[in-house]
Amino acid sequence: LEYILATDLKLHFDIIMQFNEKAHDMDLSNEADRVLISQMLIKFADINSPSKPYSLHRQWTDRICEEFYGQVKSWY
Repeated sequence: LEYILATDLKLHFDIIMQFNEKAHDMDLSNEADRVLISQMLIKFADINSPSKPYSLHRQWTDRICEEFYGQVKSWY
């Protein structure tokens, strides 16, 4: 769940701020630090679509829109 929430834009700046504060003191033996690193990797994967070839970028964009509108419909 922590990893899925890493893609939630409501938490974006909190995660970025936590990472920036700990960036030079990460301890891979610390579970919280490993989770934070994993959250950042997921964020990178989540936002890298524009760097892909256009046809692949478009497929990812369409999927994101479908997911978003599917979630909105489920609220009503």
